[in-house]
Amino acid sequence: MKLFKSSIDVISKLDQYYSNSDLSYIYKINREKLVKIINTFELIQTTNQITIDDWDIIEKGLHENWFEIYFTHVGEYLALLEPEHPEISKRLLALMASKKYIIRRNIVDICMLFINKTFSRAILKIGVQDKSYRVFENAFYIISTNYINDTELMSLVNNQLNLIPESEQKNDYLRSLELVKKGYLINAIEGNRIEFEIVMNRKHNNEYLCFSMPKEEFEKIVDIEKYVEDVRIKQRR
Repeated sequence: MKLFKSSIDVISKLDQYYSNSDLSYIYKINREKLVKIINTFELIQTTNQITIDDWDIIEKGLHENWFEIYFTHVGEYLALLEPEHPEISKRLLALMASKKYIIRRNIVDICMLFINKTFSRAILKIGVQDKSYRVFENAFYIISTNYINDTELMSLVNNQLNLIPESEQKNDYLRSLELVKKGYLINAIEGNRIEFEIVMNRKHNNEYLCFSMPKEEFEKIVDIEKYVEDVRIKQRR
């Protein structure tokens, strides 16, 4: 297992990083929480056990809204520890029944950090069926980005989309799926220009390229898929 950096080193670097940052105020009011979390994980690694008090601190971290806390520290540390402490994945799965939507949302958000992909899929299966649209949305975008060819997960996504009443939000979800499946999408026709969006690299979280072109130029395209692939090749050079 990768060894954690000492809490003194981590906090020292965070102090330097946030000293002149736009987030310096947020960091100041959350600094002690981070210190407690980092010290807790350092202790877990030293003792090789997770106590009830440790879990209390971890769960409080999972209830935080700031990415630096719940993802960068709690999430990444849990992911590093899980191979030697499988109780972590079991505990997180149990927490997906929490009444606090933010904990459920954050667990969905961190699940892809874990080497244990059986665990990640289990979290996503629960998350995409969650009653909270914030939890569902997190699971939806992770699945559509990373599991577009996973029949079971995509079936759950489609089932949930069928339950959503017609709305602009539902159209956005459907449009996002179409974009990922096709690899490109014509977003809009504005006057004499066509707005395009292309999936550039499926291996790196579906990096996107947005651009526009004259309508008359678009109408000259004979093979749209070949044109899209040519754009990808030119952008990679």
